[in-house]
Amino acid sequence: MRQCGYHDNSCNPLFDWFLDDVEVEGDCDKRQSDYNRYCGTNDIVLKPSSNGQCPAPSEDRCCVRTPTGCNKPMRQCGHHDKSCNPLTDWFFDDYGSCDASRINDYHKYCGKSDIILAKSSNGQCPPEPTEKRCCVHTPTGCRKPMRQCGYHDNSCNPLFDWFFDDVEVEGDCDKRQSDYNRYCGTNDIVLQKPSSTGQCPAPIEKRCCVRTPTGCNKPMRQCGHHDKSCNPLTDWFFDDYGSCDASRNNDYHYYNLRSRK
Repeated sequence: MRQCGYHDNSCNPLFDWFLDDVEVEGDCDKRQSDYNRYCGTNDIVLKPSSNGQCPAPSEDRCCVRTPTGCNKPMRQCGHHDKSCNPLTDWFFDDYGSCDASRINDYHKYCGKSDIILAKSSNGQCPPEPTEKRCCVHTPTGCRKPMRQCGYHDNSCNPLFDWFFDDVEVEGDCDKRQSDYNRYCGTNDIVLQKPSSTGQCPAPIEKRCCVRTPTGCNKPMRQCGHHDKSCNPLTDWFFDDYGSCDASRNNDYHYYNLRSRK
């Protein structure tokens, strides 16, 4: 809408009242039907203003943080409003919901797995500190893809990296731990609350490096398939399974249909 959000990114149609740019005689019923028809909805509210001022914005908002940025431009931050830096700034979502499905929308769009959404009850971002999120570590990986780590963002490795769960919980993390174990088909997943600074533990340093000097006859998720900057013919890359023994070496030979050692 030209009246809010299109030219002025500081105006959010979900939360802000704004002045219509068409004058009307009498009440606002005619313009209300125009807005509902244009927007494809039936809940738009218009009211006269006797002093030229609109009501204050709604204070119940959803704040977004993209700590490692986004692989695509975001209208919410950085694209229209150059003063907003996705790498450093909290910003308002312009969709409304602040649940796991909305986090998944951001992960899928941005190609990331570390995006944080948090409700703000005072209309300000960053929101009040929250202890409702858990840090997750899957030491033997997960048998299914996880939207939180590795699925959208190939830089997150479930075997080595701690990552934020994208579902808020009340109290400790036991309930979500059982959810992860059941989903991943394992029983060793670890969840814990973030540090006092809101951070998850550093990645595990003990990793296994792989080199395929003559390439691979099939695409590898570890190198070249998701991350096009990785070249299996020239680059070393991290294995995403964990063990670094002869059996894992054999797995690669069998998958690659090669017999070099």
